[in-house]
Amino acid sequence: YLEPFRLSPKKLQEVSDGLQNDMIRGVGKDTHQKVSVKMLPTFIRETPDRTEKGDFLALDLGGTNLRVFRVRLTEEEQKKPKLDSEQWPISKEIKEGTGEQSILLCWSKDFNCSGVEGEDVVKLLKEAIHRRGEREPTPATWRR
Repeated sequence: YLEPFRLSPKKLQEVSDGLQNDMIRGVGKDTHQKVSVKMLPTFIRETPDRTEKGDFLALDLGGTNLRVFRVRLTEEEQKKPKLDSEQWPISKEIKEGTGEQSILLCWSKDFNCSGVEGEDVVKLLKEAIHRRGEREPTPATWRR
């Protein structure tokens, strides 16, 4: 039953080469829209070396909840970082609103806000915070 799924070393190399080429084209400015393997360019300047210190914020926009995490790294906590988190349910109005509530490269998980794809997520999030008359979150404004 499995024999038809076995790949020869030559065929496996062809598949690997094709995937690598599509990944390279997937991050290309002029080729991104033409490939089935969509890639997001990331700009990681360096990998962690366990000397990092400070507060780091992460947002997770899921299908039903928005989760916000703060990871606190101090010298004493390098082996076990401190993690605080909060989550809020996402209403249907937000999922299908005008797009002023949230920004993504492309929608998934039942989201369908108009006028947002391809916009700067960080910029739009900051604008939304300011429209509500609030300050951007800082470690001092976190609540438990």
